[in-house]
Amino acid sequence: MDTSKYPLSFNIEGGPSADRLIDSFKYAYSKEVKVPVSFTVVREKGDHKYAISEVTSARIATMAHEDGSGHSFNLTGYCQIPSGETKKFLAYYNTKTRKGTMSIIP
Repeated sequence: MDTSKYPLSFNIEGGPSADRLIDSFKYAYSKEVKVPVSFTVVREKGDHKYAISEVTSARIATMAHEDGSGHSFNLTGYCQIPSGETKKFLAYYNTKTRKGTMSIIP
């Protein structure tokens, strides 16, 4: 998934396990059960890395296997960004390495 075309794109440096992602997806729209996930992200431009921050309270709305490894997923959902706003996101995430890319949709 190409997430680089959006102005707010980040590298994911840490995140949830596959089980936690699946549980978040399973209960994304439940009124009784909440299973939010968080991603540690860093923004890079050229040779500069911006401060690491947390994208929190993410709810996974869609999940698709990216390849046949069982560890790589294309995700969409909603998350709370550091400003406190809730935004839609697209992400590629590998649960084995706990790395990937994420873009906030304007």
